[in-house]
Formats: sequence, structure tokens, C-alpha cells
Amino acid sequence: MQAAYRKFEAKLSGKPGKAHFVGVGGVGMAGLALMMKKRGWDVSGCDAVDNPLLAWLESNGIAVQRENAPGHLMNFDPSTDVVVRTPAVPMSAPELLEASENGFAIFDRGVAFAAMTAQFDTLAVCGTHGKTTTSCFLAGILRNLVPEKTSWAIGGLSPLLGAVAGGPGIVAGTPRGLLVAEADESDGTLRLYTPKITILTNIDADHMEHFHGVQDLEGTFREVLGRTTGCIVYCADHPRARALGMERRAVRAVSYGFAPKADYRLSKAQCGENGCSFRIASPDGGSAHVCIPAPGMHNVLNAAAAIAGACAAGIAFPEACDTVQKTAVLPARRFERIGHPDGFTVVSDYSHHPVEIAALVQTALTLPHKRLLAVFQPHRYSRTRTLLRSFPDAFKGVDDLVLCPVYCASECPLCGGESSDLYAAFRAEAVGDVAIPIPILAKSLETASRYIRAIVQPGDVVLVIGAGDVNSIAPQIAAATPRATPPQELRMGAFGTESLATDFIAVRTLEALREAVRDGAFSVIGGGTNSFIAPTGAHQRLIHLSGPEFNAAKLLSESAETVLVEVGAAMQGPALMRLCAEKGYSGIEYMAGIPGQCGGWLAMNAGTRLGSFCDALLEADVLAPDGTLNTIKAADFGATYRSCAAVRGKVAVRVRLRLRKASPQAVRKAMDEALAHRLDLSGIRTAGSVFKNPGMPLPPAGMLLDKAGCKGLRVGGAYVTTQHANIIASEPEATASDIYALMHMMRERAMASSGVRLEPEVQIVN
Repeated sequence: MQAAYRKFEAKLSGKPGKAHFVGVGGVGMAGLALMMKKRGWDVSGCDAVDNPLLAWLESNGIAVQRENAPGHLMNFDPSTDVVVRTPAVPMSAPELLEASENGFAIFDRGVAFAAMTAQFDTLAVCGTHGKTTTSCFLAGILRNLVPEKTSWAIGGLSPLLGAVAGGPGIVAGTPRGLLVAEADESDGTLRLYTPKITILTNIDADHMEHFHGVQDLEGTFREVLGRTTGCIVYCADHPRARALGMERRAVRAVSYGFAPKADYRLSKAQCGENGCSFRIASPDGGSAHVCIPAPGMHNVLNAAAAIAGACAAGIAFPEACDTVQKTAVLPARRFERIGHPDGFTVVSDYSHHPVEIAALVQTALTLPHKRLLAVFQPHRYSRTRTLLRSFPDAFKGVDDLVLCPVYCASECPLCGGESSDLYAAFRAEAVGDVAIPIPILAKSLETASRYIRAIVQPGDVVLVIGAGDVNSIAPQIAAATPRATPPQELRMGAFGTESLATDFIAVRTLEALREAVRDGAFSVIGGGTNSFIAPTGAHQRLIHLSGPEFNAAKLLSESAETVLVEVGAAMQGPALMRLCAEKGYSGIEYMAGIPGQCGGWLAMNAGTRLGSFCDALLEADVLAPDGTLNTIKAADFGATYRSCAAVRGKVAVRVRLRLRKASPQAVRKAMDEALAHRLDLSGIRTAGSVFKNPGMPLPPAGMLLDKAGCKGLRVGGAYVTTQHANIIASEPEATASDIYALMHMMRERAMASSGVRLEPEVQIVN
């Protein structure tokens, strides 16, 4: 790391060449790219994801490609030119592979930025939380009072500053002056900084994927404090920050906070929905009453840090206090409110650590609200796994919480770090603390958005939380029109869990069915024995067949040996089996004991190891979305293991079976023999096999799950039976999220144990 730092420092001090930024759309990368451009470098960049920062870079003369390709390094000279990467982009990216093969110098963004800060009198703002906001507050004060000396490079978009980096000092040929730099500790490059002033906000366990425990993390902060040449500013309210700040050093150290012995001591703080007021006393005995337009007690501390930092840079205390009242504007995605004419509010926030989320929730509770709803996207598998048990308490006060899939940020999935694991932690913690919300587990940002849009009401406050791309759904939610009546709650499906249905209709006739399928996406809910509604609800039309037209069974023809029987799609499979036993119809005895309706049997090609339903069918009448009724022959079913292609996107209306004549006694005996080979699941609510067998030569799904230790695994009111590792049972208090989380955990365990990704046999209706 030190060698790379010295090498990049030498590059900066020499003649400017070309610099290519891989992942240039990140805020830290964009700011550094601009600084190098302004200092005379020929800068280009690329990013696989488009965002507004790319257009901003282009407006500043930086060529940006919205893809990754080795051709971006054409005409580059390895002896003079450099490639800068964000750690979010793996070394397998095309440009990086090309650069590595051709001997280019590749620098991590953290190393490059640390070297850049050495050219200024840098005010390094560091700490686990509050860096971006404190940096914006501090840069706002200095730019207002000493604009000719102040530059900045901050990891967030600021409406006040107008850009992630700027100021006169970043332009070639001008005096460097002061640089307010947000100094990131996540990759350890904080150790490379030599700031004039260091502001330490706090230290909490985070980024443990890069550190060997909290002591190693503390060591990183200790080192940058030891390399500070002018003054250290630290938070006296935070134990770890206070301990490091109070260590004896050659440079001056001042503290801020509510602590009685803080040098910049806070008191009489009050916060409301539109901001905070507080009194702050200076080390020389001065004091001031300050009001800032930023809500939340944590922002009082951020403002105090900015005042203390400005004073350390030579600003008079009264001027710093007066100016912060005008310049304490929150950066983007820090309690960013989007109002709605129907009377609910969406708040988008970057918080992703439990400490930050707790502060956000407490701030949100100061807003007038009917209910506090939240959507949370965990950031990184490693952080989720490390802080798993700390998250539930942070959400106390939230009425309804949706958990989204983890934003990976270039990480590979980690066992114990998935959203399903986080959900399980919430369920465990909520048992003893009713203030902790039981979340809804969403399979995607889109399903989370649909759920919130379906339930939001006037007077609600909706928090959209996370450091990933969850912000993309905030405008969708803000544009929602609250429903006049809440969506219907249904208890349908094998597990009997309660879920939302925005459009449910029961049809009794073929004409009514034609009308029901014409309006777009739909799903047919039969007996629900092999399905359940997703935790975020069903947002397509749910159609339930009922009435005599779909339940009838009739004999069409018979001969000496065979019969042709027509059965309505809504007829229960067990009822069909009783009819066969009574009449002596043979040929599907292996279906004994399988629940569900005949239409579902067809759609799923239900069966056992002895045979499948489609094996006995002659033909089926199927209704298409355009209202046409088609008869499909057995040869055209496209039947495979637990699937029937001909029914996909359509509705089975009736089926016709060619069966053999036999004595009722013989049929009953054959059914009893089939049942003897089936697991007795009486008395429990289950959908049977959860996952499909992967097929030869692989073992059955149950064996793979047993090997992975899934028997007895539990989440909330759902558990894997001890009789069979591929069967989930639900207790009365089970939620759809319990089932969904448990399925995900089972699949991930099987993947980790055997390398086999199992496919669900249970149908999840979204």
C-alpha cells in the first residue's frame, strides 16, 4: 500500500499523462477524476451503470464510456499513464485485465486520493458515521468565509456545494490552500493520509471484511491521528473516539460534544421535523445559540464537528457559528424528503449501519405521521453477517418494514449474510421485544416498491434506506396514489399464511373466466396445496375457479376395457380418486394422497416416482388470454418433470382421461399400496416437496438438503420437518416471509454443501 502511494505521488508530481478511471460513476471516483482533470491530466473513465455523475463528468471535459471494454486503453503508455479502479469493480473487468497484461500501473482509488490530499493543507473528516454530512457542513463554512482558499472532495452530492469536488485549489497553477476531504477508512488507506487537521466523528465496528477485529480498525484511526500535523478534533461523546483523541501527541487536540469536559460543549439541544437548535460553548469561554436546517440529534454533533474544525483552520468561533446556520445543508440522500399531494412523505436516506439507522428512525419519528413504513436494502454480505444481531433494535418505532435483497457491492454471497439470515434475526429478536417489527421479505426492489405502494395511506411516512440502488424506488413510491380501501388479505395456499391480494376474483362460469383473463397478468389459484402468496403480496389478478361448471365430472364413453372421463379443472384431486375407487377406474392410482385440484395437477404435471398426471391424460381444454378455448392433445402438452408447457400463461378448464376398467377393490388396493410409499404428513400444514429433484445423476433434493443439515431448521413459525429435509411445515403464527426465508436458507445451504442450486417446486405467487 505504501509503495503504491509513493508511486502515485510521484506520478502526480511529474508531467501529467493519461488517467483512466474504471467505475468512474462512484462519488469518490468522480471527484478524484475531476481533480486530476483540473490539474492537467487527460482523463477518461467508464462505468457499467449510468447515473447523473457521468453526465457531470462529461460536462467537465472527461470522456466517459458506459460499458467495460479493453479498447478504452488504446494509445495509453504504460510508462506514464495510470489506471485507477474502485474496489467495487473486480480485477476481472476487461480494462483491468488488459491493463494488468500490458504492464499498466493500476491504483486503487483510496491510494490515489490519499496521495492527492498530500498536495493540500487537508482537513480530513473521518469516522464510521457522519463523514459526508460533516464534510459538507465544514466545506460550506470555509467556502463561505475563505472561498479563495477552500477546495473540497466529498463522498456525496451536496446541493450547497453543487459538486462532489471543486474549489480553486484543484486547478493547475493555483495555490493549493485548504482541502476538505472525506477520508474513508473502509479499505485501510486512511493510514496513508498526512492531514493538517483531522476530525474524528466516531468509531463503530464496520468494514470488518478489511480489518482483523475492532482493535485493527482503531489502529487505522490511531495512525492517521498520529500523522496529523496541526490539530485533532474528536467527539467526546463517543468512547472509542474519545480514547484515541485523548492519547498524548505532539499536536493540539480539541473535543466536541455534550460531554461536560468537551472543549466545544453542546447543551440545550432541541430537534424537530425541520431542524435543530442548540447552544455551543468554545474553549475560550465564548458561546453561541445555533439553529440548523437539518433535523436529528446526530446532525447537532455533525454541526459541532464542523464548527470545531473550522476554528482549528483559523476561523473565528462567532463567525463559524453564524455561518453554519446558513450552510448546514444536508447532502443528497441524507433525510431527503419527497412530499406527496395525497399527504404522505417519502424520506430517502443513505444509512446502512445499525447506528445510523437508529438515528434515522428517531429523527423520522419527529415528523407528523400516521404510520412509519420502511424499506431497507442491506449493504454488503459481510456487513450484514457481522452486524446481524444489531439491526433489529435499530428499527424500533417502525410499524411496517420491508427487507430487500442485499446490495452486494462486488462481494460474493456469504452464508449468514443474506437478507433471509437478517430476517431470521428479526424474528428471533421480536419474540422478546414487541417493539421490533416483524419484516416482510421481498425478492427484489420492485416487489418491495409494489408492496409499499399498495399499503401506503395519507399521513404515512415512508423511509427508503440503504447505500445501494434502493434509492431508485423512492420516486416510484412517491408517485403512488393511495388506495381508497386497503388491499384484501387472503389466507390461501398450503401454509395458510396471510398475504395481500390487490385483485382477487372468484369465477363461476366460462364467460366470467374469459372476462377475468383479458385484463393482463393473472395467476390461477386452485386449491393452493402447492403454492403460497409471496410475502409482498400478489399484485397481479388472482383467479379462483368455483361453481359447478368447473367442478363437474362425467363419463363421456366406455368400452369393455376402457372409459373416457371428463373432469373440471376445479375438481379436487382426492375427489377424483374417490370417484375412481367407487367406479373401478384404473390408471392413476399412483396419484392417491396428492392434494390439489385437477387443473393444478395438469399445470404442475403432479405425480410420484410411479407416474405423473399427464401420463393418463388424453387431452385438455385450455383458455388463452385472448379468450379462445383450445383443445390440446396429450402429445402437445410439453409435459416434463413438474411442468406442463401447454398450460403456461393459460387456464386449464377441463381435462379428459382415458382409464381402464377394474374392480373397485383392485383400484382401492392399488391406491393403498401407493399411499404406503408416501410420507404421512397428516396433521401438519405443508406443500409437500419444497424443491424439485435435480435429476440424475444427482441425488434427490431431500438427500441434498439432509446432507446440508436442514432437518429441524426453523424461521419463526416455519420449520423443516425431521421426517424429511425437503418438506416445510407451518405453525398458525407462521408468516409468508417465514416460509420464504426458510426456503432461501435451505437452498443456500444445499448450494454451499453440494454445489447444487435447487429449483422450487412450491409455486410462489407474486
